[in-house]
Amino acid sequence: MTAAPSHIGSICFLETEDWAFHKHRLALGRAALAAGFKVTLIAPVSAAAAKLRAEGFEVLPLRLARTGTNPVDEARAIADITRMYRRLKPDIVHHLSVKAVLHGTIAARLAGIPAIVNSITGLGYTFADPTRPRQRALQAVIVAMLRGALASPQVRVIFQNTDDQALCLERRLVRKDRTIIVRGSGVNTRRFTPTPEAEGPPVVVLASRLLWDKGIGVLVEAARVLRADGVAFRLVLAGVPDPANPNSIDPAILAGWVAEGIVENPGYVEDVAGLLATSHIACLPSIYREGLPLFLLEAAAAGRPVVTTDTPGCRDTVVDGETGLIVPSRDVGALVGALRVLIEDPVVRARMGAAGRARVLGQFSDESVIRGIFDIYEDLLGRSISR
Repeated sequence: MTAAPSHIGSICFLETEDWAFHKHRLALGRAALAAGFKVTLIAPVSAAAAKLRAEGFEVLPLRLARTGTNPVDEARAIADITRMYRRLKPDIVHHLSVKAVLHGTIAARLAGIPAIVNSITGLGYTFADPTRPRQRALQAVIVAMLRGALASPQVRVIFQNTDDQALCLERRLVRKDRTIIVRGSGVNTRRFTPTPEAEGPPVVVLASRLLWDKGIGVLVEAARVLRADGVAFRLVLAGVPDPANPNSIDPAILAGWVAEGIVENPGYVEDVAGLLATSHIACLPSIYREGLPLFLLEAAAAGRPVVTTDTPGCRDTVVDGETGLIVPSRDVGALVGALRVLIEDPVVRARMGAAGRARVLGQFSDESVIRGIFDIYEDLLGRSISR
């Protein structure tokens, strides 16, 4: 009979999508396994669950709608998480999105979990535009719930950017000594490496969920202006609409852009490194509060210059004028100017791409992010973790 593996402890991650863990937190999970932890992921499951189980993770399915607001469904989800936490008795739980933070912290307290890590990975749609009545109402609810979720002494709160940290401190949601900045979810700098630019017209690429709040409408308008001015380039939008999000782009509008010839849409692209290898410029003109956009950091690691907006999270990924260009949010003219500079000047692209790669190696690699998170685990657990 094969002996059961020996573990130094157990960690439970809670996420609103199993594929999000696979995309953003696989390296962290692998590091926890390598350190000797039993690692469990609780999340709604998809095809990614089989991949995660093959890696050695326990994956437990959860009924939870990422954007659901039905009180009965949300209460049921909290009860389900509480039951799993009581059964698993993990040494530490790590919640990986705002909804996971809200539900998971309630469940962890009910289950008596001694150590809680809450990652705020961007305040997104709800905090994008306070003039929208629905968003003002949601903000009030979320702020009240976050105050309870982030206040406990056994909680540590990870922010990906200083803007989100400042907002939560300003609203007295958490004490500063319980907060930590960890820059993003980490970039695999061995997978994302510089490659020579492809021949042909420069390719501007954006890989993301296709949401209006990502600034895609502004980008399309900028592309129209550039085309009208005779600038030769291609615009590739890699992604699909997200029907669960109220700001998802209508597929009919996307099809119209493709038919117009202004954009190319290959759909969801799993091989982002390969996509970047065929591109020249990465662009994310987001108009809402990002955490720290992984796509922009992956692009920089691949030696591609970045154009983005002066918004929380986005501006943290770029040193303006050195690794890319930052433009005001919703400003079509400024975006046109920034894209024109990079489309027309390969020397500037090469200089900024090299500087971006060096910056990612120094601050945003998998290794540096995992090191920062393990420091938090050690602080809460009161013991060292093998690395």
